[in-house]
Amino acid sequence: MNRFFAIRLTSYLTIFLFYLFFMSIYSPLGIDWLDWHSQRLFNTVEFLKINGYLNSFGFSIWTMCENCDLNDIDWLNKIYNSQTRIYLFPYIIVNHFFEKEFFIIIGNLFDKTIILITGVLIGEAFFKVSHKEKNINKFLLSLYCFCLFIFSPWVYKMIISSWAEIHFLLYFLIASTFIYLKKIKTGLIFLFLSGIANHMWTFLITVYLLILIFVPSSNKKKHLLFEYSFINKSTLKYKNIFLFVLILPTIIFFILNSLVSYKYGFLEGSSLLYRIGISGEDIHNGGILGALQFFGGNRITRCFVSW
Repeated sequence: MNRFFAIRLTSYLTIFLFYLFFMSIYSPLGIDWLDWHSQRLFNTVEFLKINGYLNSFGFSIWTMCENCDLNDIDWLNKIYNSQTRIYLFPYIIVNHFFEKEFFIIIGNLFDKTIILITGVLIGEAFFKVSHKEKNINKFLLSLYCFCLFIFSPWVYKMIISSWAEIHFLLYFLIASTFIYLKKIKTGLIFLFLSGIANHMWTFLITVYLLILIFVPSSNKKKHLLFEYSFINKSTLKYKNIFLFVLILPTIIFFILNSLVSYKYGFLEGSSLLYRIGISGEDIHNGGILGALQFFGGNRITRCFVSW
């Protein structure tokens, strides 16, 4: 089994490296961070480095300005409070000890590593759930699922300009894996980290689990949680703890948001409906299709040049 697992890992890595090589040649945007993304991410972590990592309660600026004075007091009113930057901790560490050029190199490698590990976890998850199939069929299924993830346009966007969603997905998959292995404490840690990366998704998962709990099953001998979530019979007794850990990042976010807003007053940010593109008064508006595209990682309006 260890040898077969090594074969699968080698296959995943080979496919991913070939994909990067192919895209580096044929994709006009390449496979490295886009300049605007590099600058924006650097400004975010550099602002925290200059003004203090704890002074803005985990929030930071989110701007593409070049060679701007991040120590300027005016930037304090431009902190982006729609999402904390706590999940950027690895980038913050790299930027603290190294220069911008090295930060960009390490950041690129780090993002690609995250994507690879996430793809491997997805492939291995499908390998495990298809236990009734023969090994060769399970192997092909895992490769197929890995490729569906790696080759998706959404993942390519994560390669050249990553967002918090990929961090959320990685931590959530790791949490689900540990919970499946009955390592509950470790699973809870990563479940919490997934919410720190993006509290909106863990909030939605909480709502989803509550629906599964309260909606009765057609078969009274079965529980909907067993069929449609990461919770099984052996971990059902921990369901309340799972719900609390999932909702906790949202509670923390609103507390931190209130603190930073109280300290600095009006800050940068936008409403959820505006970012989705269904507020009716925004440049992203694309109707229900644009909203669905947003939840998939992008808006359809991004595909067209502004008139």
